[in-house]
Formats: sequence, structure tokens, C-alpha cells
Amino acid sequence: MWIQDSISLAGELHQIFEPINIRYCVSDCVAISIHGEPCSTRDLDLVIEITPNQIGSLVKALEASGHYCPAGAVEDLQHGYGNMLNITHTETIANADIYITDNSPFAF
Repeated sequence: MWIQDSISLAGELHQIFEPINIRYCVSDCVAISIHGEPCSTRDLDLVIEITPNQIGSLVKALEASGHYCPAGAVEDLQHGYGNMLNITHTETIANADIYITDNSPFAF
């Protein structure tokens, strides 16, 4: 049985986000579990703060580290459509949903 190690995946993604100055936070089940409430799913959800001109750098860094980024979703983000990118590591099949925050007063 395959079980995703979302904490390790978050650490790997941190190494990708840090050099290109992308602020992020872990959300949903992983965040809830870390704070003491067990959760039944192990998927990793992240919220990032990114500008449209950083999307290309992010995708390039993700792909260089072995993550698959659906071309259609990337294109949508670059054109301002949608706010989510689902990535999958091609070797481990670990995946994450990356949500792009808006500019509302409640963001970050």
C-alpha cells in the first residue's frame, strides 16, 4: 500500500519555493494533523503568494525536480484563470494541490 509522506513533500517543496522567494503556508489536513487533530487524508495542500511573472520560474523549478505540472493548468494560471495547480512527483507519485492566494485583505 502506498502512503504519501506529505511532511517530506512539504520539505522538498520548501527547497523549491525558497530560492525564488515564494511565500507559502501548509493548509487543510496536513496543517490540522500537525496541530493535533488526526485527519483521514494525507494529501498536501499549500497556499502560495506568487505574481504572474513568477509562475514560469516556479514551473521550471518544479519540473527540474521531477514534478509533473499539467500544461493546461499552468497556461490558465499565466492568463489569470483559476487559482490551483495540482503537481505530481513522477517517481514517487506524491502529489500536492498548490493554491494561489488572491490579493484580499484576508490573504497571508
